[in-house]
Amino acid sequence: MPGGINLIFTLLIWTFFTVVLLSNRHSRINQWCFISGLILSLGVFKEYIYFDLIPFLSDKHLPVLSSSQSETMYSIMTAVLYLLAMPSSLIFGFFYSNIKAKKIVYVAIAVFAAALVFIYNPSQYRQYQLNDQLFWLLISIYNLTYGIAITVIMIRTVIEETNPTWRGQKRRVAVLLLPLLWYWLITIFVIHALNIKALFKIWEGNAALIFILLGYYLVMAFREGIMGIKLERINYKWGSEVRTVQQGTQYMNHFLKNEVAKIEWCSNNLAAKSKEEPSEEFKIISRSVDRLKQSINKTQLYSKDIQLTCSSCSIYELIQSCIEDARKRDVKNISFTNNCAKDINILCDPFHITEVLNNLLNNASDAVNDNGTITIELDNSNKKHVILMVKDNGAGIKKEALPHLSDPFYTSRGGNGHFGLGLFYCYRVMQKHGGKIEVHSGLGEGTTFYLYFPKHHDVL
Repeated sequence: MPGGINLIFTLLIWTFFTVVLLSNRHSRINQWCFISGLILSLGVFKEYIYFDLIPFLSDKHLPVLSSSQSETMYSIMTAVLYLLAMPSSLIFGFFYSNIKAKKIVYVAIAVFAAALVFIYNPSQYRQYQLNDQLFWLLISIYNLTYGIAITVIMIRTVIEETNPTWRGQKRRVAVLLLPLLWYWLITIFVIHALNIKALFKIWEGNAALIFILLGYYLVMAFREGIMGIKLERINYKWGSEVRTVQQGTQYMNHFLKNEVAKIEWCSNNLAAKSKEEPSEEFKIISRSVDRLKQSINKTQLYSKDIQLTCSSCSIYELIQSCIEDARKRDVKNISFTNNCAKDINILCDPFHITEVLNNLLNNASDAVNDNGTITIELDNSNKKHVILMVKDNGAGIKKEALPHLSDPFYTSRGGNGHFGLGLFYCYRVMQKHGGKIEVHSGLGEGTTFYLYFPKHHDVL
């Protein structure tokens, strides 16, 4: 099979735009970017088929298209490229800028393209390319008009965006795509319209440009996120502690489930045989069984792999719900205060973040004395993170214990259902969100947990 620059270039384009699509398959922006990219790839793909693949098959005496058929195929692929690449890119621009385009715009696009089809037969584009300078002039005006419109839309969108996070996301997309777009427009249409023959092959430099932009895409994906994806480098240990915890808790839960089932069965049978009101001892056994079941369920949740289902959530409402639940369990008359702004949303998994907050509130409740205070505040001034703070005025944590808070099975409070998996789970949930947890504490000084949520979650 022949290779060369055309094949490499084609595969590079397909890889680049497939990565964009997979970043957020459900986003209209990503979908139309992918469609535009596939149409743009026809330029180099037809060069590969016409100049590389067909001659190779012909030399091997394998079945191949005739000369006229090959030229027709080349012409039609060229027509699709020249007539549809820019309109599909403009539709991408509409979604990028959140422009609710009227149907009349799409009709105008269709009429514009149809007029050119009427003037120039798509099956003869190869001949027009070689012999008709007026063709290059008209097709160049057609594509450059779209290119200017797309550029104006994207730059204006970046300038008018007031949210710094969204402006950064949109600027990164513009930096990613506009150089590629204009390199193609200039090297194909401007140079051919001006008939600068010495530069006819300069379009091949697109291969190097795409390679550079793919590198830029990956760097941005690891740093702030781009087009629906944010990557994170995590040092992974073979036989990691998560897997060790999973194996240990599976054994422990299996053992506890069997023993709890026996106790519950015996307790229920004894209660059924007794004609008297259940004694206080039976009620204690029943409550203990229920608590053991809850502990088993919690242990299973905290030790298994965490899969996120993120959505935009009001952080104030999420916290308020957790506080209401904590108040129902409160036996110390603790003062709970929610100082978070009501108009701030974060992209998170509400189930897991609720469980994290419940853990922190339970720990804080255990740490404070009667009439203690627990305050939740939010700091949105940080450029990279929304920071959630859970503060208590409790006994605090020993300095030597702080480095071990995220260790599985580590706990400074034995018994009472504390297995040392709660904070281990909390740290993993925040890590999955691309954030982190920090703790400031000291004996007699209270404790503050800081939850860092990245601002640059890309939901474009």
